[in-house]
Amino acid sequence: FRANPSRRPEMRGLCRARLQVLVENCITADGNGYVIGTSDNCSIHNITFRNSFANDTTFGCHIKFKPPQTGRLSNVTFENIQVFQSAWATARRVANGDHHGSGSTVPK
Repeated sequence: FRANPSRRPEMRGLCRARLQVLVENCITADGNGYVIGTSDNCSIHNITFRNSFANDTTFGCHIKFKPPQTGRLSNVTFENIQVFQSAWATARRVANGDHHGSGSTVPK
């Protein structure tokens, strides 16, 4: 199973009162990675990401809510996740304001 949220619309919006979700033995590449959150009035509980690989994604593994979003989150596990991130992906994250970094710039 290859899950790439940037290329597979069915993987987007995983935040509609989710309970007991298991994501395992997956590869995600080029997109945001394994991300939970960023939805309003959301309940997310008992989510496990296991035995997977994030290849050059923006975040690798990430839990986020942006103001003014609200929600409840509990029992989220990232287990045995391998993350590879090139300097280009790190710079992309910094350039987009998703991570403040320390003076990094996007490579040309």
